[in-house]
Amino acid sequence: MPAPPPSSEHKYPGVRGRAPGVRRGLAITGLALLTACTSVPALDARLTDADRAAPYPALVDIQPILAAVDARAPAPDLSALDARIARLSARAAILRAPVLSAADRARLGL
Repeated sequence: MPAPPPSSEHKYPGVRGRAPGVRRGLAITGLALLTACTSVPALDARLTDADRAAPYPALVDIQPILAAVDARAPAPDLSALDARIARLSARAAILRAPVLSAADRARLGL
């Protein structure tokens, strides 16, 4: 298998560093052209006269809603979370252990 030519003797000089940007630009242009060919649904045609005449919804203060949610939320069970932390810490300790024993490292010359 022949060795690749040096960078100064590249098959297409001057294109090597710019090719990914050109490809990305072509891909974005192609996607933009594809989306330009789609038909936009006529959303205004689906509104009735009653919908158009309806008042805007009233804005509601969010604090009473958040207070009601906080009052109904049960206290979290931290014992399950502590057990999961212990299991993950044990797995991490196993993963940090050396893969090869000292005898294997000596045999391989590492």
